[in-house]
Amino acid sequence: MKSGLDPRDAIHVATMLKYNILTIISEDHDFDKIDDVERLGFEEALEEFR
Repeated sequence: MKSGLDPRDAIHVATMLKYNILTIISEDHDFDKIDDVERLGFEEALEEFR
């Protein structure tokens, strides 16, 4: 919550960090505020996984 994320995004980040998941595919730029998390947009993720 201190990072300025809304509660729903904070739950996503907390769950990701608990399970050592460091990348999220999302168009929500609020995840860019978190240093430990890499956010990929949908198009970017498609390109990376092709």
